[in-house]
Amino acid sequence: MSIRHMAQVWALDLPSTTKLVLLKLADNANDEGICWPSMNTVAKYTGISRRAVITHIKKLEELGLIEVIRVRQEAANLPNKYRLIYSPLVNDIHQGGERDSLGVVNDVHPNHKSEPSLNHKKKELAPPDGVKAETWEAFVEMRKKMKAPLTGRAAKLIANKLKTMQGDPDVIIEQSVINGWRGIFDLKDNPKQSDDFQGYEVLA
Repeated sequence: MSIRHMAQVWALDLPSTTKLVLLKLADNANDEGICWPSMNTVAKYTGISRRAVITHIKKLEELGLIEVIRVRQEAANLPNKYRLIYSPLVNDIHQGGERDSLGVVNDVHPNHKSEPSLNHKKKELAPPDGVKAETWEAFVEMRKKMKAPLTGRAAKLIANKLKTMQGDPDVIIEQSVINGWRGIFDLKDNPKQSDDFQGYEVLA
């Protein structure tokens, strides 16, 4: 599973079923963005027909979001490989693809109050205890793409809340990334499926 690729998919403006198919490919992708699930596997996990999967794979290829690598061995056709060819999240985060990204230092002009230093921002948005850096970066980037960027205060609130929740903190954050949730929730299938579901959404 590639949390970074899945977070990138959530930020894309695509029809819901097309996005669902791409999410499944991202779910299977390795760090290089390559995966090779069969059509039947994608159909099983997305809940659509095999024919529909083929249609949406073709659409993703036409949109330039994936590259289809057709694999053949002698007379047998093996499952295709797929390469996710959009810019991976890690480049945006570490190279500062946008002005307000974590990798950019704000300009300091004379007679203007300087912005917080880069080190200070990194400290404010450091991963909470028990959360892997990769998982946290994907969550931060997903919030940014959803136009609800994570502030230092919100990050602190989430970190404190994680300490009171049951379950692995890394898995809790990963669950939010996979489902496109801005907040954190107990490890259940879906917060809408249970009246007594306990969740914690941070919008600040």
